[in-house]
Amino acid sequence: MLRLAAGWVFILVFSVCVGLHRSASAQAPAAPSPAAPLQAATQSSDFPSAHSVRVSEVGPPSLDLVLDRAADGVYLTARLGLELTPALQEVLFKGIPLHFVWRANTIQSRWYWTDRRVSEAVRTIRLAYQPLTRRWRVSYSVGGADGGDLQQALHQNLDTLAEALAASSRVLRWRIADAARLDAGTDYRVEFRYQLDLSLLPRPFQIGVANQSEWNISLQQVVPLPPAP
Repeated sequence: MLRLAAGWVFILVFSVCVGLHRSASAQAPAAPSPAAPLQAATQSSDFPSAHSVRVSEVGPPSLDLVLDRAADGVYLTARLGLELTPALQEVLFKGIPLHFVWRANTIQSRWYWTDRRVSEAVRTIRLAYQPLTRRWRVSYSVGGADGGDLQQALHQNLDTLAEALAASSRVLRWRIADAARLDAGTDYRVEFRYQLDLSLLPRPFQIGVANQSEWNISLQQVVPLPPAP
């Protein structure tokens, strides 16, 4: 009789333990699968959407460009692998600044007439070496290709030439056209150009340098404008 009672007690305790274990398992959050982190990273990465287009070139100079069409306008993000020739480095170390010009024209394609320029955006970057402090100064201005009002521009001081070149050859979310200028259902393209502006050099340096390859830094790219969001 005692053995039978002990058996029933054991079965009762075992059933209670199993029930508690199943309840805890149901309430516990499911462990993430190995693919979950990869999927989350993919969703949060900055891949071009249906309203963006990306262009990459090996170069030289190398180019990585993303054109994004948002509700309020067209934005350009670009990074160049800019390298200077020994002649240009020598000019900089003498204290003579170099001016690099970003230019982006938005063009409407018209089969019945000549193409029409809808918008033009220009950004000038001034790269200079300061011998007294042995530091580099990068100035940014928005406006015409004549150098702009660099006294009112944004300035950045850097320690090395590599840092200064990186700052001079990238642009982030630069609005190159307003959405109000763009018509729905119309084909557009963006003509992008980056170049060293030799006309802003001192007069003695402008003589005879236009046809020298070591003074020629220029990159052009034509990118079709993605559809409106």
